[in-house]
Amino acid sequence: NAAYEILGDSQQRQSYDRQLSDSKKQQVQTAQTAQNVSRQQQQTGRDADEQMEQWLTKVYKPVNRMLNSILKPLKKEIDQLSADPFDDELIEQFQSYLETSRDFLKKAQNFFRSMPNPSNVAGVAAHLYYCINQVGDGIEELHLFTLNYDDRHLHTGQELFRIAAKLRREAQAELKS
Repeated sequence: NAAYEILGDSQQRQSYDRQLSDSKKQQVQTAQTAQNVSRQQQQTGRDADEQMEQWLTKVYKPVNRMLNSILKPLKKEIDQLSADPFDDELIEQFQSYLETSRDFLKKAQNFFRSMPNPSNVAGVAAHLYYCINQVGDGIEELHLFTLNYDDRHLHTGQELFRIAAKLRREAQAELKS
């Protein structure tokens, strides 16, 4: 009876039709909004994955290679130098290693600055940043040894390189997890 009353009265019927139409429009808009949000989230996720992949390729891998080229030869270089630390030829070879290391360090710094790190690898980037700084300080300490033959500089440089190697391993471990 209530339905017949509404359908029979033209004003009530128009009001009912408007309410029904508004309700359907609202449902359609809500569904479209949900779809748009879902698409945006998927796109944002893809963009974040692409940014991370680019950062790994253009920053992380080259920096990691450069750091390895600096850190790995240190033990061999110090072993060679330990034969006679006052031998000019051995010191020149060690200084050559330090200059090569400086070049690698500059390249690593340039690669690191070339692109902002994505937020999902911020921890990895922080470890690399501190590793680069430790390597730079270590190179300077080792250079001071070549100037004054003070063993403290040699030991400090080795310790800074040890810390840098640990930071590099931590960055690799965090990247894997």
